Amino acid sequence: FAAPGLLGDLDSFRKIYSGPIEKASERGAKEEVVRIGNARREEVGRLIGPFIHSRKADEINASLLPPKTEYVVFVRLSEVQKGLYVDQLKQKSMLSMLGRIGKTQDAESISPLQAIQTLQKLCNAAALATEVSDPVASSSKLAVLRAMFRALANDERIVVVSGFTTTLDLIAKLCESEHLKYDRLQGSTPPKERTSIVRTFNNSGKILLLSTKAGGVGLNLVGANRLVLVDSSWNPAHDLQAQARVWREGQTKPCSIYRLLSTGTIEERMFQRQELKGALARTLGFKSTSGNNNSAGSSSSTFTQAELRDLFSYVKDTRCDTADRIAAMTGETPDRWRVDASTTTTDPLLINAMRSDLIS
Repeated sequence: FAAPGLLGDLDSFRKIYSGPIEKASERGAKEEVVRIGNARREEVGRLIGPFIHSRKADEINASLLPPKTEYVVFVRLSEVQKGLYVDQLKQKSMLSMLGRIGKTQDAESISPLQAIQTLQKLCNAAALATEVSDPVASSSKLAVLRAMFRALANDERIVVVSGFTTTLDLIAKLCESEHLKYDRLQGSTPPKERTSIVRTFNNSGKILLLSTKAGGVGLNLVGANRLVLVDSSWNPAHDLQAQARVWREGQTKPCSIYRLLSTGTIEERMFQRQELKGALARTLGFKSTSGNNNSAGSSSSTFTQAELRDLFSYVKDTRCDTADRIAAMTGETPDRWRVDASTTTTDPLLINAMRSDLIS
């Protein structure tokens, strides 16, 4: 409130600034739309510039901590997952929610949040949606995780984060089948046990299975220098908090963060929307806009039906839908969006995972 009224009321701000800025970043935006959006972005920056002076935590940490490398790993669904995903999108409850058919008595009502979570679980593992003989072979992310675990050096530790305890259950079974030592910490873990789990992992552990909910409560996991986000939260702040468990004061090794996204699915759509919101937030001089969207439920309630249909679409024949959209964008895009690490990386975990031919 340093300058009340500087940007008008909320409706005016959305109409004059945030709307045109976001439309300019959409796939296939016309040249005139891009020109207007860029001009509005510059105007916002000019107006608020005199009132903003901040240093982000990442900027401070970058000068004090070992380097951190973040990878977005695009994983193709297995054939089993593809079939289940398409079938789920054809459910009457899903079609009704998207307005493709009228509401019927035999169509169970489903909210966007419920639908998002159902598809996210399916992206994590086919075994969360149906019975399968081999949970790893039928689920690309589990196969990628297995390859990463096998490439983990003896003196390294890794944290694996998921928002679903059922997913952590499957990863625990994967660890057991590979005869790998693991610890587990989630929201239901009693507080008196957490200290012991963290101490054991930092000193002599190998793999820590961590729920997203438990990852935002100030844990110090600097014994690990690698972290995998198996699935992403709708609120980017939750994922940032989980990452900060590893890359924080006391860390002595370079850190690697891996975000697994299923290609062409709702996970890519969510990621694309987060990046778009993040770009607008950076224009405004803030870390993120997540403070205004505390959950998928609050965010999804503001979607138009056209946005929901885009969010719940499935792009089958693509190596990476995000890369396709970036390539089709006019105007400038951040350099980091265009870097294809698969051709240049020396990361042993990624190199071993790419041998499975599941990473795009």
